[in-house]
Amino acid sequence: MTGWTCANTDRCSMYRNIGFLCLLLQLWITPIHGVRYVYGFLQASTQFQHWYEQYGTVFETITRDNCAREYQDYLYGVTGNLTIDRLGGGDEASSITQPVILCILNHTSDYVKNQMSSAQVLLGLTPTILALLGPSSAELSLLTVVARRPFIALLLALACPSIYLSRAFEQSNPLDILNDRPGRISQWRFQGGKRWAFCLLQYAIIIGALSNVGTLYYQLGVRTVCMFWPNGTITVLVWGLLVWPIHVLSSFAFRLRARRTYSHENRNEPVRFGGLWPWLKYSGPRIREAWKTELVPAVSQEDMYIVTFDESIALIVVNWILTPSIVIHVIFGTLTLSSLTFIGPRDAVEVAGRFMFSVLVCRAVLMYEIAGIRDRYNSDEGGQVSSLHAVGEGETDDLIMKNGVSIAEYGRSMESIPVPEAHYYPVGGNVYFRK
Repeated sequence: MTGWTCANTDRCSMYRNIGFLCLLLQLWITPIHGVRYVYGFLQASTQFQHWYEQYGTVFETITRDNCAREYQDYLYGVTGNLTIDRLGGGDEASSITQPVILCILNHTSDYVKNQMSSAQVLLGLTPTILALLGPSSAELSLLTVVARRPFIALLLALACPSIYLSRAFEQSNPLDILNDRPGRISQWRFQGGKRWAFCLLQYAIIIGALSNVGTLYYQLGVRTVCMFWPNGTITVLVWGLLVWPIHVLSSFAFRLRARRTYSHENRNEPVRFGGLWPWLKYSGPRIREAWKTELVPAVSQEDMYIVTFDESIALIVVNWILTPSIVIHVIFGTLTLSSLTFIGPRDAVEVAGRFMFSVLVCRAVLMYEIAGIRDRYNSDEGGQVSSLHAVGEGETDDLIMKNGVSIAEYGRSMESIPVPEAHYYPVGGNVYFRK
């Protein structure tokens, strides 16, 4: 029996890309169902034991002196059937915590309640502030796809719980960020042992920032109550972890527009985008090259050659999913953090400051890596390699060979192109390029 073959290569490539897109959607949806499972069956009993410092003594005293019975029911369960106070706003999401929350709030002064409201305003603005300070999806994808450091990019994404969104559904050149500018400070290339030491320093900084964010997730889960889902203690953690599927989706979208050439490819010949199946088929060499570059800072890597491709239907669909995903993630973070109670404004300032510190530190590491990519891309040998997307017999296209310097001549011989001291390479038909 012969294997199945596809007559229309472009259409089959589109189908494979759509199939992979469905897989990415499942990666986005699966954590949500996992959260529902955790909330529904694995209720935590670690709340109301630890508090933030500003009003911790107040809440601890109220819980011990005025709400002991409700707190014991929370820890060990009620003696009879659990009755949900639906007229009081209770539901399945707050079945075991609502009695304790109501009891504490009923014995809390209006002054403390107003202070907690001020803290909720600041915490609600935190996801938007972090998104403005944090990296964009294109910057993280550049580190993943071009610099081939996917693991450090994943750590950076997890340490920065919000992603910057410039303009919705905007289609821009993914390599604009690599354009050189006059007066730019040249990067110092680490070699030998200094390269490894600097790489370890990068990982130490990022892991420290990630540990700081992880500690915040835990503290916010056990020291406060999220009114969005009071029974759960991992709502803030879920908000931070949902960055991962967004990062995977953005890297896939970037890969549909550009990629770095491999060491075995001839950079003087145009490269055709082969679709998803060839990308999966040759994943072995790609993983081996990523393994070699993961522990090498971008500035210390070899000169970078980047291939760009035309827009495709799959790219448009992915971008239309990616943009709402980032917006929904910011909205979810705003809803989660603004609904945290039992925290004062001074403690909220500390929480927001720690989030901002981690984001700024990670952004500094990321921008250094992007500067290294820019240095290797704009070096004497690096640059952009032409793509064979829209070139054929009887067509002309402005294909770029390197650094924005392009020349495409159709119907003219190699000798008839009046550019001195240039080398030309035939691409197909009568189209030539200058290197």
